[in-house]
Amino acid sequence: MSFKLDVKNFAEATGKDVVRAKKAAALTLFRLVSEQTPVDTGRLRNNWRTGINSRNGRSLAGEDPSGARSKKEATTKIKTVVGDETIVFSNNLPYAAVIEYGLYPNPPKNPTGKTINGYSTQAPQGMARIYVEKMALEMKRSAAAFILAGRQL
Repeated sequence: MSFKLDVKNFAEATGKDVVRAKKAAALTLFRLVSEQTPVDTGRLRNNWRTGINSRNGRSLAGEDPSGARSKKEATTKIKTVVGDETIVFSNNLPYAAVIEYGLYPNPPKNPTGKTINGYSTQAPQGMARIYVEKMALEMKRSAAAFILAGRQL
């Protein structure tokens, strides 16, 4: 089941508007992924991009350890979503996949203490996949709880 279907099922089970549920879930997911992104200079966190119905393939120049620029972009674009539009998060820096999937050389060529077993010590389980899975599971649990509570009324 896709994350998109989880949001729709959650909204239907809880009686919430699908678009509002999608926007809330997307903002939460973006915040979690951004906060989980390791920070050395801040360039990686600064490059979480948001697209509507397609991937934003551009990278941002500069560093922003807080991720405020990318968070502002996400918030602004997500607010414009209507109907069945798809919200797409991506990070276009070449080393984003290395951090997500633990692809650093193991053992490291030049040990700095920033990696263990190929993974960043700041994000040993990656940045994005872990939260997509957790949010999908939480929405299923919440929907089930709403359905159960409704049956008890």
